[in-house]
Amino acid sequence: MANNIHHKFILKNPTKYDYVFYSFGSTGIDGVSIINDNKIIIEDEKNNSINEKDIFINSRNYFRSYKSDSISMNYFSSKGFHRDLYWFASNREMKKNSIFLNSKKKKIFNRDIALLVDQVKSTGSYFSLKKNKKYFIQIEIDFDSVKIKEYLTPIDLDSLKRNNIKIFHGKLKTEKILLEFD
Repeated sequence: MANNIHHKFILKNPTKYDYVFYSFGSTGIDGVSIINDNKIIIEDEKNNSINEKDIFINSRNYFRSYKSDSISMNYFSSKGFHRDLYWFASNREMKKNSIFLNSKKKKIFNRDIALLVDQVKSTGSYFSLKKNKKYFIQIEIDFDSVKIKEYLTPIDLDSLKRNNIKIFHGKLKTEKILLEFD
């Protein structure tokens, strides 16, 4: 529903591999993903694309835990792994939104997606939609494992390797569904 920001997703893994999907986060709620590209596609009943409108709101709460990130930064610096505070905040946010999915399994999870201007709480965009028209929505997420690996620690990468978990690389696209208004 367009008025609701809480949405349910079902992710299926038909392959023989276990995967992790990093930074499958909320859109327009907490900030802009730096790891992957989230694209919201909305079309009307005639398959005409509805263009996003840009908004810029200065989000002040991106770094929520300086102390936690500083402790991590100091620990890894002592081991020769040097990154700045922004990197550690991004690493934490990315791992918080990660989804691990075993072979031949499915997972149901919730994410928040802001579509309307009064829902957007951070830098992002919104759609101008009319309640009396029919719209259809799809969400496409592009996962770049090369970029994702830049935001993982050597310990993270080693753990994935030891557990035979692959970092998903590619695009996921939801089914096209009717967008409803309350």
